[in-house]
Amino acid sequence: MNRRRFLTMICGGTGWAALSSRRLWAATDGLDPEVLKSSLRTATPEENGFIEYVVGLARAGRISPKTVQAAYLFAKTKPKHRFQYFKFAVIRLAAQEGVRLEGDR
Repeated sequence: MNRRRFLTMICGGTGWAALSSRRLWAATDGLDPEVLKSSLRTATPEENGFIEYVVGLARAGRISPKTVQAAYLFAKTKPKHRFQYFKFAVIRLAAQEGVRLEGDR
């Protein structure tokens, strides 16, 4: 087996594995409140309640799950105050969808 063919098989297999795992993750709702709480570093019961409230709205179909995921990915890149960035982003994105959240003032 020559080197080029071997590398093509290895890289191609890795690429397909990554694509299929993304599809598998997309097939589930990906909205686990416990994962969101731990990665956003929530500190108070009010913050935990807001995350559960938002996930409940997304599962009920009142807001798009993509809204929650987009806000989460945005907040996850921040070094400090991740929950505050998440809350701000969810409120803004939900407002664009026409939904007013209870944390909105």
